[in-house]
Amino acid sequence: MFKKNLILAWRQMKKKPALSIFKIMGLGLGIAVSLLLIKYISWHWNFDRFNLNAERIVRIQHNHYSEGTVSRSAMTYSGIPVIAKERFPEVTGYTRLGRWIANDVVFRHKENLYRGRECFFADPSIFDFFSLTLISGDPVNALANPNSLVLTESTAKALFGQDDPLGQEVLFENFKTFVITGVVQDPPLQSH
Repeated sequence: MFKKNLILAWRQMKKKPALSIFKIMGLGLGIAVSLLLIKYISWHWNFDRFNLNAERIVRIQHNHYSEGTVSRSAMTYSGIPVIAKERFPEVTGYTRLGRWIANDVVFRHKENLYRGRECFFADPSIFDFFSLTLISGDPVNALANPNSLVLTESTAKALFGQDDPLGQEVLFENFKTFVITGVVQDPPLQSH
């Protein structure tokens, strides 16, 4: 049966070679696009799955209604999680993250400058929710004080090289001094 179909396909290819090449290229292109689409969906599906409590973490969404349209955002009022914890027994805790308003951020330590794209202000409870591994520092006290700062490993290396950053001061955006209280392992690429 298979041999018969193979012979039939070979005859069709010899009879109409241009159409056969076109069909084979279409099949190959379809398979390639399907594989790329599967890879793309798999990449996005696995975002933030490295967190041990990923199934229990919920992000509050803000819906803004204006003139018949709805705009959705992950940004919401800072008091919403506090009220949710008070009113709903299902909410066991919360942590708030706020992104720095500029497109990039500048840290300065002595002569060293670091310009990065991501900077978040966070509650001390961030280490209770997200699986962030502290290389140095104490997760309980890392963000306990108002002017404390936890850097990623790559940022700490860019600013301090091989020196120990704990207890050192950095100037944030040339106006605010923060004390380094921890260094966290760089999060995976599939992380918000």
